[in-house]
Amino acid sequence: MARLLGMLLACALAMWAAPCALADGDGGDAAPAEPGAAATTLTDDVTDTENLLGASASKVTDAIERTDRETGAHVKLVFVDSFNAEHGQKPEDWASQLLESTKPQPNTVMLAVASGDGNLVVVVSSNSDEWLRDRGTVDALSEAAAEPLTDGGQDWAGSALAMMEQLRQAKRTATSTRLSTAGVVAMGASLAALVVIAAVMVVVRRRREVAADAKREEESDAPDRSLN
Repeated sequence: MARLLGMLLACALAMWAAPCALADGDGGDAAPAEPGAAATTLTDDVTDTENLLGASASKVTDAIERTDRETGAHVKLVFVDSFNAEHGQKPEDWASQLLESTKPQPNTVMLAVASGDGNLVVVVSSNSDEWLRDRGTVDALSEAAAEPLTDGGQDWAGSALAMMEQLRQAKRTATSTRLSTAGVVAMGASLAALVVIAAVMVVVRRRREVAADAKREEESDAPDRSLN
């Protein structure tokens, strides 16, 4: 899924990325990029070396704070020209390496976009909760982030905002599922308790009936002393 999203994003960016490449050189081979995620330095929650967010930067940072409050998830955004990944290194591995190098807080989500390479990837920290590490959650976040950049779009801020909206939705779904599961478990425990109580009552009632029958039998077998 992540590879497919990367291919779609690369196609969407090709219309404007290619002219930039031609303007920077004479068509010869590009100089090799410095390898490794260490070449990229994160700055707080938003790293935007290309100033792609522009006037929407404050709106995006407000959304980061809101997402943190509502979900407990910490969002990091990385907008660079190139991931400068090592030869053969997958974008997901590059982004994960970069995120883990920051010793992230639990439940940290990072959206990394390389505008020049046409790469987009969403990764979560290894110390995240299960609902956030779930493959379905990560794929949904990637799809949401990629949508504003497809069909020739260049809505970089929209990409970040869409991912965070999807993140809040994922948290609501996870919370609802957890509460539903807890409700089913509680109901099951209550039913089990009722069954036990009913069983105890049956046993007690049966014992009382047996005792009453024995007493009546004993009284019927006893001699009539009124004749003496």
